[in-house]
Amino acid sequence: MSLWKSIEEIMRHPGKRLATLSVIGLAFMIGAVAAPVYLPKRDIKSELQQLQKQEQFRTAEAFRRSEGK
Repeated sequence: MSLWKSIEEIMRHPGKRLATLSVIGLAFMIGAVAAPVYLPKRDIKSELQQLQKQEQFRTAEAFRRSEGK
């Protein structure tokens, strides 16, 4: 049975439709609560420091290239 046929079958029966939508809604709510717990926390300070170091390196490289010309 194809996915579309399954969806049509569910949508034809009000009881199945309500149950299916309830399960989908519950899954979204659980995901919304669990996502902050399981997703890795980003260390913004270290990321900013890393970007600043990269920018300093690029600036120094550009300066060296311009001095060499």
